[in-house]
Amino acid sequence: MNFPPDLQKNLDAGEISYGSCLVVRFLEKNDRAALCGFLKTLRPGANRMKEIAENLLEISKRDGIPVKSILEKKEIREIILSKAGRKQKTEQVRKFIKHLRYPLLTKKEQEINSKIFSLKLPKNVKLKYPENFEGDHLCLEIKFRKSAELKTLINEIAGKKKTLDELLKLL
Repeated sequence: MNFPPDLQKNLDAGEISYGSCLVVRFLEKNDRAALCGFLKTLRPGANRMKEIAENLLEISKRDGIPVKSILEKKEIREIILSKAGRKQKTEQVRKFIKHLRYPLLTKKEQEINSKIFSLKLPKNVKLKYPENFEGDHLCLEIKFRKSAELKTLINEIAGKKKTLDELLKLL
């Protein structure tokens, strides 16, 4: 694959992943430079790097704004300048960009997570919803050591029927 020279230089230096280069190559030179600089500063893993690049490209196309303008948003600058570690910054940036890319999906996700949190489930009980809400079911995971513990947990969960029904309506 032939990449523009500036992009090839970043790839050869190991600063940008090959998968990200496949996405970034379509950008104008200024956007490409801004995104490469941003990714070099953030230093996410290859998969996160590609995900961030893809979402930024999609937001840019949808909204008709340069990637550089998205990267200059106050929220992103605050994350980059924060004292958080690299992994935390990457996750915060990823979530923010995902919110920009999929605002309705993110809002629904927050609503469902809030409802799950309100259930106040014990630590050994996990409630999961389908990824991207592609389904109408929940998955319940219960860890227990004794059958009496399982029975107690099932009774506790059954007592939260109203909230569980509300959660199912959100799917």
